[in-house]
Amino acid sequence: MAVERAAKAHAKAPQPWYRKKRSWLLGVIALIVIVAVAASVGSKHNNGGSKNRGNGELANSHPNMGCVSPPPAYPDHQSTDCVAPASGSIGIANTTVTATWATATTDSGDNIICATVSITNHNTGIISYTDLYWRLQTPSGKVEETDLETPSGGSDLGGGHIVAGGIAGGTVCFDDASESGTYVGIYKPDPFESNRGIWLFSAS
Repeated sequence: MAVERAAKAHAKAPQPWYRKKRSWLLGVIALIVIVAVAASVGSKHNNGGSKNRGNGELANSHPNMGCVSPPPAYPDHQSTDCVAPASGSIGIANTTVTATWATATTDSGDNIICATVSITNHNTGIISYTDLYWRLQTPSGKVEETDLETPSGGSDLGGGHIVAGGIAGGTVCFDDASESGTYVGIYKPDPFESNRGIWLFSAS
């Protein structure tokens, strides 16, 4: 009798979790769910990263267009640069950007270098624009930020938004370095993308 009681007690004793079929089944289901969620989150993250930062289109599906090929040599040339032709117009980030560069004078008599800019939005959504997307590289290699001053009678490009099919325009200006040689006008609309619009000109 004692042996039979011991056998029954042993049979009723709880088994270790790793020997239970239900535990294994629940563990497998939980693992599948975790993998599926992680894959879904990763896919959404990758798709969001390829977006043109709220500009309504995939940035990589709209490569730079209208670029001079092969591009001329200039300091700090990058493989993804789009050098503008003589017309001054390029396609970048699914927009058409035209810039005409020239020296100018402010109302106070200061010498500046300005670009008369026009930006046309070909995206399906609203995009942002600002003169902070612009830089000027002098012949000596100095990179200048935009100046708040504008040429006499001119209007600053400023910043704002452009709806699909809309156009924004104005001037972006920089201090005149009074250097002879080739200046490099730089337009980089997305800090997370390497594409840049480039204008080469002489201010002397």
